[in-house]
Amino acid sequence: MIRLYRTPRYQGLLGGVSPYVYKLETWLRLAGITYEETVLTVWEIFSAAPRDLIPFVDLDGERLDDSNIIIARLKDLHNDPLNDDRLTQAERVQGELIKSLCEHELFYILSYGRWTEGDYKTHGEFIFDFLPDEKRSAAIERHCAIIRKQQHVWRIGRYDSDFVKNELRKNLDTLSYSLGEGPWLFGKEPCTYDAGLFAMLASIIHYPLPDPQVEISREYDSLVKYCDRIRKTCYGYDPEIR
Repeated sequence: MIRLYRTPRYQGLLGGVSPYVYKLETWLRLAGITYEETVLTVWEIFSAAPRDLIPFVDLDGERLDDSNIIIARLKDLHNDPLNDDRLTQAERVQGELIKSLCEHELFYILSYGRWTEGDYKTHGEFIFDFLPDEKRSAAIERHCAIIRKQQHVWRIGRYDSDFVKNELRKNLDTLSYSLGEGPWLFGKEPCTYDAGLFAMLASIIHYPLPDPQVEISREYDSLVKYCDRIRKTCYGYDPEIR
């Protein structure tokens, strides 16, 4: 049995604070692999993760973090349950490029929207709601300071809002073109790359608080339909959020 450690779900944001939690959970559901989960607060999960990365799992007596490492191990143990071996070399290359764009460029842009461009205090209230009122504000300010230092290292924090919005549109243009109108990235069945693409897109498109990035992302009808369809298929979540 796999035990998944995750942060809480918040309203329509099923992955909680981390798209990488969403990625792993979606992959497990697409692959039909049974798992148990333990929900921890943001502070608890980072203190327990081997490399300060979420999500992490307990698997056969070993604690593993990093969604890519976990999925690779599970693919080996379960004989490639999504049949990724069927992909052509060209599809694998395209999939890796999409994964890199999502897990670096788009993730950095998402972080900027939450903690620099957007109302970071409202977002902080959203994810630190487990803290008592007298501690929450200080926790939000500390976390915001940490994230903004990371953004400077990632370079995204050195630009203004208009530049970042333009970068978001370029990323979404690329992903929309890559997806086309198909139900999945490569054919009629899902692959591992779909779990990652969905998780990152849905973390923006399905974000339940007011956010300029959400408004931009929902202009891309094919991406919205893709996320709505997978969320309904994997999670049975069907309410209108727009």
